[in-house]
Amino acid sequence: GNSRACASTSISFTVDARVPSFSYSYTSAIFDLGRSITSITATSSGGPIDSFTVSPTLPKPLGINALSGLISGDAAEAFPVTQFTVTATNSVGTAMISLTLSAPAPITGREPLAIGSYFSCANVGGSVYCWGKNDVGQLGNNSTVDGSKPVQVTGLPTPATSISAGIAHACAIVANGTIYCWGDNTKGQLGDNSTTNRVIPVAVTGITGGAQAIAAGNLHTCAIVDGAAKCWGTNTLGQLGNGSAVDSSVPVSVSGLISGVWAISANYGHTLAIVNGRVVGWGANASGNLGINSLVSSISTPTDNYSLTSG
Repeated sequence: GNSRACASTSISFTVDARVPSFSYSYTSAIFDLGRSITSITATSSGGPIDSFTVSPTLPKPLGINALSGLISGDAAEAFPVTQFTVTATNSVGTAMISLTLSAPAPITGREPLAIGSYFSCANVGGSVYCWGKNDVGQLGNNSTVDGSKPVQVTGLPTPATSISAGIAHACAIVANGTIYCWGDNTKGQLGDNSTTNRVIPVAVTGITGGAQAIAAGNLHTCAIVDGAAKCWGTNTLGQLGNGSAVDSSVPVSVSGLISGVWAISANYGHTLAIVNGRVVGWGANASGNLGINSLVSSISTPTDNYSLTSG
């Protein structure tokens, strides 16, 4: 009769019963509005991951790949500093990582009017005009004669995009991102490395471009330059924010505010800024000017407002 041979094959299976574990290429970022982000890549170091989810939902068109965990897309709309939680899941368990992300609103910096002490300025189609008191050249027209009608600021590059005025000085940002100031300079508030009053605009030393916003206090001036805060002028109350009380006739960096500054404002002896959604302040505080839940007389470095920490 016929004979038959039988063969058998042994197959073994290995089940990876580890819980998920993963990391991201970075966990904190400030995105440029309207640009594609540098993709945030997930790397698995534990059990196989079946899916990724994120909460709250990323602002569209940012998105997460449910299989790989890759986060990519464009920061099409501004959003404040937000903590997102990414969860990786498999049949054994879950793992989570927090990402702190934001896309700051653009700084337009296009302030058309500025009122000082007894004088005013206006930006008209990119040309700046001033009127009023002019004893130290605050009208910028190469004169110290008061003007009861608008006179054009002499020699200011056009177009100007933003203007601001202090007690007796004024400053403007022009189209190439540089800053010019004129008028009273007794405390170095014009930023030209001198304390000489100027009857025509002079360029602020060291700011060769990138200026986004300008704020003139009484005897000091601050600006946002490439997202960082810089100040110059009087500093007796710490209003320059650089940890000292020494005046400076050139811009100094505000301690810790090297990026993410959205807005800035200056007054008699203190300055406020919004950085990554936080309101911070420095300078005079004897009346609670800084909103830090303290009446300490002054603070020379940025300090968080007591309750306005995001938004």
